[in-house]
Amino acid sequence: MPRAALAFSRTMIGALGFAGTLAMGAVPAAQAVEMHKATALAEYGEPLYGPDIKHFPYANPDAPKGGDLTLRGLGTFDTLNYWILQGDYPRDIALTQGALMVNSEDELSSAYPQIAESVEVADDLSEAVFHLNAKAVYSDGHPITAGDFVFMLETIKTVGHPFLRSVYQDVASAEAIDDHTLKVTLGAHTRKALITAAGLSPLPRYWWDGSQGKDPAHSTLTPYPSSGPYKIKSVDPGRSITYERVKDWWAADLPTAVGQNNFDTIKDIFFQDLDVSFEAFKGGSYDYIDVNSSRDWATGFDVPAVKDGRIQKVEFPNHVPGGMQGFYLNTRRPPLNDIHVRQALSMLFDFEWINKNLMYGLYTRTDSFFRNSDFAARGLPEGDEKALLEKYKDQLPPDLFTQPVPVSKTDGSGNVRGDMRKALDLLKEAGWTLKDGKLINAAGDPLRFTVMIDSPAMERVTQPWVQNLRRIGIEANIQSIPDSATYQRRMDKFDFDATVVNATFFPPPGPELVSRFKSSEATVDGTGNWSGIQSPVVDALLDEVLKAQGDLPRLTTATRALDRVLMWGFYVVPHWYNSKIRVAYWNRFAHPDQLPTYGDGFPELWWQTAPQAKPAP
Repeated sequence: MPRAALAFSRTMIGALGFAGTLAMGAVPAAQAVEMHKATALAEYGEPLYGPDIKHFPYANPDAPKGGDLTLRGLGTFDTLNYWILQGDYPRDIALTQGALMVNSEDELSSAYPQIAESVEVADDLSEAVFHLNAKAVYSDGHPITAGDFVFMLETIKTVGHPFLRSVYQDVASAEAIDDHTLKVTLGAHTRKALITAAGLSPLPRYWWDGSQGKDPAHSTLTPYPSSGPYKIKSVDPGRSITYERVKDWWAADLPTAVGQNNFDTIKDIFFQDLDVSFEAFKGGSYDYIDVNSSRDWATGFDVPAVKDGRIQKVEFPNHVPGGMQGFYLNTRRPPLNDIHVRQALSMLFDFEWINKNLMYGLYTRTDSFFRNSDFAARGLPEGDEKALLEKYKDQLPPDLFTQPVPVSKTDGSGNVRGDMRKALDLLKEAGWTLKDGKLINAAGDPLRFTVMIDSPAMERVTQPWVQNLRRIGIEANIQSIPDSATYQRRMDKFDFDATVVNATFFPPPGPELVSRFKSSEATVDGTGNWSGIQSPVVDALLDEVLKAQGDLPRLTTATRALDRVLMWGFYVVPHWYNSKIRVAYWNRFAHPDQLPTYGDGFPELWWQTAPQAKPAP
């Protein structure tokens, strides 16, 4: 899974299926529920790897252990509790987290044993019983028990981050039958719900005991026992955090771990400024960088260390499904609550010019909330998707049925006069009049809004959009907030007009979409409904997505319909994405020749080859 994923998503699995043939239909109420044992899960069809697998084929079982890895963190952190809304946590805290079952990086929806060595699943998907490995212990040697998973689920449901609560909404409850047996009851009898349960991490109840003055509902910078391959060695609040490999980790010889987790220590050092962090990489301050800046990739590596091979620049194919990156427009605030205004704003974002002149032609335009996946709407609605959308025809724009997904496109010349005229027509229809070079409404108020960003790098690609908007009389401004804690607080409170978000999704789509798009989530602080979407049609299509769990054709149809309606709502001005994974690293590391399908396997699969110090470029 890509390193950019949230900590709790590292051990979340996409969905469910079984290593073996199981009946999935519901059973009559009077009939006892039959349980079936499995040691590997996959949502559709069979798991890619069987029970006799020794290690994942993309992992090198002979990879040497040892060495130190230094990485970049962006922003800051003030808590280690990733499951609550309060505070900013370091994203690599995921290194410390184990789970009942973990995914293969060659599959989008699979689960293989880790803390749970097997699972029994009811044939109506109403419950599951996970059998824990008796050898499973925390980094301090304390046994991992079924009660610790109960404690984690209860914590999520009572004080958890709103988005995390939405992910686990279909996992109704958990019960410790004994220390090594965990029974989970599913609120929704779906494969997605079961796989979500399989991705649950333990929370050591003994450590969070209230008598010790520790409360999982509040932030802490005190390291707690680790259930994963690494533990926290040291914390310099807001500046750095160092993870140390658990050398006697009980799960190291499991097929899901062989050849992985090879570095003795992994240290994250935090930077507030992207440009400063990039220069620090070239100066040898840290070892590996995901290069998301086209300018840096195209022009920033003209240094001796690249020319003589000390720094390696590498492109990997990007097969990872992604969500929507773009300018999210806050419909809670006028004038962005008017769809005509939002559509006009979207029309004047000249991606082709920006990509050509500022981003060296390296990017592909985002045209879906489920980009790079089969769940994205394409062309015109047809077949089952069209039939589903026609149920809500009187609530949808007619163009939705006769025109493709609306993403503006130009010739890249910078001449957008035609789009400006169309935008002005839309704004006139919405009651805005151009007077003395300014757009005003009937009350004489100007059409104005501010784009909140968190880095100077984003300012240079936002400025051309703002300039186009000003040319038609819109008072558009940019507000940069480099302090990550302040920025996050404003995001959680939806205290912005427009802002940049790069939202992921967990394929196949499921309950996590509720936090993003459900009307009820628009008024809950900290959810992923940044645009404040409140649409009965979106709510109905979300219900269709949730009811379709386990039925891939139906799920695909429902998600494409949802995507199409969201795109026609103009809630986001779409940005772009990388069709390649672009990384650079100091040439003292290696990775397997065969990398996983989804990602570059960093840092789990990589290892150190040369411990010598890095000379300055």
